[in-house]
Amino acid sequence: MFPCLADQGVSLTILEIYDAQGNVNQNFLKSFLASKAANIKNVDALIRVNDAFAPEDVCNAVAHALPEQFNGNVWFEVLGKPERWSLPVNDRIHYLENLTKACKDHGLKPGMFSNRYDWTFTMGCREKGSDILGAIPLWYLNQDGKANFDDFGSMGFGSWEKPQMKNYQLSTYICNYMIWNVNYYKTE
Repeated sequence: MFPCLADQGVSLTILEIYDAQGNVNQNFLKSFLASKAANIKNVDALIRVNDAFAPEDVCNAVAHALPEQFNGNVWFEVLGKPERWSLPVNDRIHYLENLTKACKDHGLKPGMFSNRYDWTFTMGCREKGSDILGAIPLWYLNQDGKANFDDFGSMGFGSWEKPQMKNYQLSTYICNYMIWNVNYYKTE
């Protein structure tokens, strides 16, 4: 699959490293190595955030599971799924700040993945954020089919002034494989 994706111009794969039940993805290394062998330039990792797990434990598990040569972003997926949030709404930003700090302390490059609806549901307010979170990259979801950031003024949230990446399309076939998300990003 990965050589075909590379032939189609795919330059980034994002692979789940930590699921919402607190498990490390045992297939991450295999998929990471396959991506790199296919000359896919960038490989990132995804943590499905669940506040039942201590930030230090999450980041420690992820840091130990990532290969030594990993240098991508580790994205925190924040969705409005009630089963992932046990803390009071007012403590959730602080939890994400602690997760950010813990992962940075482990040498990881954290980023945030969410959308304005899930963020508002989870945080209680669309604008809720912090300087710590606003300083990490944002990958947002708005599946409007447009590979640009023109919608960020109306679809933005938290304390981010500009995004790094946008999930703009759901479910497409590339190389006879279902690709769940198609993303737009600019490299600088």
